Amino acid sequence: MDYAEAISYLFSHIGLGKKFGLEPMRAVMARMGDPHARHRVIHVAGTNGKTSTSRIAGQVLLTQGYSAGVFTSPHLQKVEERIAVNGRPVSADNLAAAITEVAGFVAEEVADGGRPLTYFELTTAAALAHFVSAGVDAIVLEVGLGGRLDATNVVSAEVAVLTGLGFDHTEYLGDTIPQIAEEKLGIVGPGARLVCGAIPSEAAPVVERKARTVGADVMWLGKDFGIRSILPRPQGGWTVSVDGLYGSYENLELPLRGRYQVRNLAVGIAAAEAWLEKGLDVERLRRGLSEVTAPGRMELVEYGSIPLLLDGAHNPEACSVLGKSLLEEFGERKWVGVLGVMDDKDLESMMVGLAPVLDRVVASRADSSRALITSRLAQRIRAVCDLDVMECPDPSQAVREARRLAGDDGRVLVTGSLYLVGAVRTLLGL
Repeated sequence: MDYAEAISYLFSHIGLGKKFGLEPMRAVMARMGDPHARHRVIHVAGTNGKTSTSRIAGQVLLTQGYSAGVFTSPHLQKVEERIAVNGRPVSADNLAAAITEVAGFVAEEVADGGRPLTYFELTTAAALAHFVSAGVDAIVLEVGLGGRLDATNVVSAEVAVLTGLGFDHTEYLGDTIPQIAEEKLGIVGPGARLVCGAIPSEAAPVVERKARTVGADVMWLGKDFGIRSILPRPQGGWTVSVDGLYGSYENLELPLRGRYQVRNLAVGIAAAEAWLEKGLDVERLRRGLSEVTAPGRMELVEYGSIPLLLDGAHNPEACSVLGKSLLEEFGERKWVGVLGVMDDKDLESMMVGLAPVLDRVVASRADSSRALITSRLAQRIRAVCDLDVMECPDPSQAVREARRLAGDDGRVLVTGSLYLVGAVRTLLGL
């Protein structure tokens, strides 16, 4: 398959939906010779912060001289973004080659009575195939949904990460924090090292019980590693001192907005240390962190003469953190929001965090069958917030209208969905 054929093949599997269970992935990977079993893995689960933490962990390993393959999801604009080696997305040709390889084994499995893989399962298998062919030292895998039955859980990870816990995908993971924790901790295997970020207190007994059951060592943010100091940088981002598992790292420059990214940095550093089983060269770490990026996460760009901020917050916890971060870094002046969400999201709870920083809203819609229709989105926002809401289904028109409403001294926030953020990034030529 060439690139266009490979992408078409992938997209043809979207309609298969969410099919939980690891046997189909295990069967296909076994046909491939389980190549991932020969690589040491960092496996990252959590409600929020997975992508940033995975990117940071991969970059930290790179600064120490180790090549790292990082798999994240979803992508913002192109599938290639999901599969990166040493910070660079897979090329179109290499992606096509990986998908072609996987497709051949899937065809064999289906011919023998197995089921075809879903879109996410295919991208996961393609990522593992590419990382093996690229000869990476480490594989960093972000969980797609949950953990226990997620396609990425075909690996046996030396290091498991739980970035944090909140309410999202409750129809699949449970509607209490302990239930959600149980599902996400499914990635923790025998003898693993588990790095925990900011975990709600009600989940701690679940973590400890899981660790005892599988013989895992647990390392806690705030106890075994942590953040000693944080100072904002004038140009955005933070100057941070981190106490890691094996060493202390002073005056690290993190070029990412959002105080929450400092926590992701500490967790990412601890995950890399746990993989290395030693401390880090701090000078190399300082130099390498300057290249860390987080597209679509408090990403500030100029739109004409005003600031436009892109953030893919798509659940209540993320929206609450975003609202607080905007107040901290940009002050009290409010934003014109371009908002689009998927139809399975708790919009009303999301608006609790967003409404205080918004002046008005332009309701829009990403190009996804799961996206909430604009009229219904506007209706639900009006029901819970005293905000003016305009309906603009087309993201391009929505951004233009938001710019007009903001005026020459205003600012625009695009949020609610990574799919909408990706669409706007494309429109802006990013």
